[in-house]
Amino acid sequence: MIRTASILHLSEWLLRLAIRVISPQLPGWDQAMLAELQVVQKPLEAFSWSLGCVWVVVQEGISRKFAEFSRPLTQCKKEGLMMRNAKATAIAAILVTFLVFTFTSFHQAMHVAAESLIEGPELGMHGESQDKVSTSELDQLRKNAEQQQDAKLLAYVSINDPRSEVAQATADRAVSLDAQWTWVYYVLAGRTNFPNQKMLIAKLQQWDPQNSANYFLEADQITNPGATISTWETTLTGSEAWLPAEARALSLPKYDSYSRQHFNLEREIVLKSGGGPFRLYRELAAHPFARLDRLHLYSGFALQGSTAETARQARQLISLGEQMSDDNAISQVAPFFGGNIAQMGYKKLAAIGTPEERVFAAARIEQLHIQAVSNAYPWLDDTLAANAVVVQLCLMTILASTLLMAVSFLGILFHRGKSMHALLWGSSTLMVASCIVGYVSYMPFAQMWKELASQNIYIQPSSSLLFAFNSFFTAHHFAQGNHTSLAVYGWNALIFVLVAMLLVLTARKLPMHRVVAQA
Repeated sequence: MIRTASILHLSEWLLRLAIRVISPQLPGWDQAMLAELQVVQKPLEAFSWSLGCVWVVVQEGISRKFAEFSRPLTQCKKEGLMMRNAKATAIAAILVTFLVFTFTSFHQAMHVAAESLIEGPELGMHGESQDKVSTSELDQLRKNAEQQQDAKLLAYVSINDPRSEVAQATADRAVSLDAQWTWVYYVLAGRTNFPNQKMLIAKLQQWDPQNSANYFLEADQITNPGATISTWETTLTGSEAWLPAEARALSLPKYDSYSRQHFNLEREIVLKSGGGPFRLYRELAAHPFARLDRLHLYSGFALQGSTAETARQARQLISLGEQMSDDNAISQVAPFFGGNIAQMGYKKLAAIGTPEERVFAAARIEQLHIQAVSNAYPWLDDTLAANAVVVQLCLMTILASTLLMAVSFLGILFHRGKSMHALLWGSSTLMVASCIVGYVSYMPFAQMWKELASQNIYIQPSSSLLFAFNSFFTAHHFAQGNHTSLAVYGWNALIFVLVAMLLVLTARKLPMHRVVAQA
């Protein structure tokens, strides 16, 4: 009995609420609906009748309000100036926002900003590589590549497949179709705890025997007794187990870590599939780097003394360092170490080399120093970081403006009040301003992505262009530096905005209360 009465009361309450809030222009119908509801005694029938009436009331209320919005311009003159301005601004804001979102760079800006805020720095090349594409997608790509005998696509799949056995089998298939993709073994052999590393390195050395990078990779697999491969040596005694392999690698004339081939492959596939900067950014994280700390230590060890053999070692280090300085397709780590190693070799030649070598070494040392200084642009990093933060703030402002516009539209539909008109005008203006500011702030990144996407074989982009997108992690790095999370700053900002709105509303009410008190 109690349950039946509760359902009847609920049905009546819903109908009265809808009539009171929406106030439909249904002369006599509202009272007729309530009277009919009083006659119905069965709870389910009453509840069904109430829902049907509420639906009619809502439809009538919405259609009436939209009819008011769609009145001719001549009738709009009867409205207040604020209402007309609010409507015009809202319509203009929607049109401008829709137009701006059709721009590829702005769409990419919002996507990059959202992805960086949600995922955080783990998107980038920090730590172990993550799954970039799902295994089901990789399996489908592998199937398509097999059907088309596409060695390039198979090489891409093998590099990005986290399953070791499947990745190696796919790489073997790609190499069997076209031997130029043998370099993918370098990426696979550089993975931590990847099976058959020695076999893959042997294939690389057989395919490219004059490349020192393959032998450095072999040296990295050798550990000292009682040490792990992650141990960082600080001094050398000359008895380290990996020294012979390091010396053999240094004696070879060529250095190529296949970073340029890897970059070009990933870029082509990412662009074809419509991917953006962060996908390319994290997929390249799979590329291995040699233990350059060992190479740096070995360089100092090999340059001890002033003999002819020391001079020969210095020339080898110079050749290696110069080649490493150009290996900047994916990372600036190799160019940094390469420049240091080359300077060590030049300094030794400046002391014990031939007269011609001494003159050239002194000039080259100065050039390398100037080049190292010119490559450091802290002001540029700060500027890009500021632009990235502005784009992220614009994204959040656009979302907030959209929410406020929706709330103000509903408020105008079902409630007459100047505050809703002002809210609609303010949120519309804020959305347009945020779109323009976000678009302009992202322009440097859009230009960098355009250069990265360029397929010009004569002008190869540097990885510094790709690393520029790391600026979007500035807020995360700042939060981590203060031992907190980005969500804390988000909640603080929300609380600040709410408090500010409360203060503004309170300030607007105070003059009214003073007038009432004086009266």
